[in-house]
Amino acid sequence: MSSRTKTSKVREQDVDAAFEKATKSLDKYYKALGELNDLRDQIEECEDDMEEYQRRLHYRKYSTTQEKFRLEDKFNLARRHKEYLKEQHDRAHGRLGSAKDTLDRHREQYRELDEMFEYQEDKRMARAFRKLEEEERERRRWRRYVDDCFANYSQIKEFPHPPIHGRDVDHAAWEKDLKTLFRSLEGVDLKKESFRWHPDRFSACEEGKREMWKGFAGEVFVVISGMVKEK
Repeated sequence: MSSRTKTSKVREQDVDAAFEKATKSLDKYYKALGELNDLRDQIEECEDDMEEYQRRLHYRKYSTTQEKFRLEDKFNLARRHKEYLKEQHDRAHGRLGSAKDTLDRHREQYRELDEMFEYQEDKRMARAFRKLEEEERERRRWRRYVDDCFANYSQIKEFPHPPIHGRDVDHAAWEKDLKTLFRSLEGVDLKKESFRWHPDRFSACEEGKREMWKGFAGEVFVVISGMVKEK
């Protein structure tokens, strides 16, 4: 894999555009190949005609001098036409070579971009899985801490805030994320869970933090209670 592959950013539309370019180049290559084959067929036809005219002249397959002259004219015309076709064939061969070079270049560009995009997607997916794993570990740590806190509310040192963000920025989005969090927890009875977050439970907490923690707990309690009613 090239160093460019490891550092460049490739969008899916870049890969699609490269594929489209390579496809058009392939069409042009086959068109040039078709033209070359047509010219080869025409040259062979000229050669067959020349061979026939020459054979008739050699074996005197004519009845009059005028017919002989016509055969000679036809032979010369076929020869000149063959020379013309040969020139066209050489040009067509050059166009075919150019089309092949362009096709190879566009194929390589597509291959490289496709490889780069796959590399990026692999890295993106790996990051996503690592993030999911870290989020799962964080949820487990949080649940253990919640269980420890709720075993004795009077001993809580730090409020067990749910591991989600944005509470003070977009409260509606925070509530939505909180619902998603509780739905992702296995073996959780939402009705029983709501009781654990009831603000009254925090009355035994440290006096200086009690009211603030009751407020935090009340927000969680309201969300869980709403989920219970939605069932």
